[in-house]
Amino acid sequence: MFDIFIPCAQKDYNKLPYVMDAIRRNVNFGGVIHVSIPFEVEKWTYNDVVFHRDMDILKVDKKLWPFRPSWMYQQCLKIFQEVTSDIYLVVDCDTLFNRPVQFFDGDKMIWYTGWAQFNKPYFDFQKKMIDIGKVCPDSFISDTGFYDRNIICEILKKNNYSTASFIERAQFLTTPTCYMCEQDLYASYCYKHHNDRYIFKPLKMGGISAKLQSDEKLMNWTKGEIEAQIAKMKGVDCDTFSMHSWYNESPEQLKAKERIA
Repeated sequence: MFDIFIPCAQKDYNKLPYVMDAIRRNVNFGGVIHVSIPFEVEKWTYNDVVFHRDMDILKVDKKLWPFRPSWMYQQCLKIFQEVTSDIYLVVDCDTLFNRPVQFFDGDKMIWYTGWAQFNKPYFDFQKKMIDIGKVCPDSFISDTGFYDRNIICEILKKNNYSTASFIERAQFLTTPTCYMCEQDLYASYCYKHHNDRYIFKPLKMGGISAKLQSDEKLMNWTKGEIEAQIAKMKGVDCDTFSMHSWYNESPEQLKAKERIA
């Protein structure tokens, strides 16, 4: 039995009921769904859902990240939250399970890998943070992550970090050419040190549908668009699919966020 943790940004809030419904139908977790949000919401009546405010879980000033601060904060929220069980599954709030997916193989946890890719900023960052570069041809990014809090604590201890000092160093290192991917960082460590605990399998991802906008107000999917995409994907041979809402920052905006040396 394990819990689910869903970090939910404003742009993905209307996708949340669909994400939770897909989890209930396709993931045998047996625990509680925890949703973390940065804003107030109306009262929900779900018996198996607990809502949290982001800052009640991780009180850190997002502005201290000089590049994509909300995304960097959310990544730390995923690995340093303590509201779930020690074993927990993170599901991004724009990703839906399309059919049943197992997360244990016997007594071993399953980490699902994504497409083969190499995003150099991720591995430059984790090399500086925990002295591990790219260890696997595939990506450990699948818009889900199956975590063991004991291993997260081990990563901190082995690299002489507290949660606070890890975040402080992450903020210091972050630039548009060096930044964290929490899934790659955590799973790279497990791939190197914890084959006793994890097995790694490819997740059949159903491609990415995205709204890429320079105006944040235009990124939200409508109810009709969400339901049309769900209906479309029912006949597709895939484990998950994603409905991203991406903010397309201009080169000028990115340059403005760089740390002045």
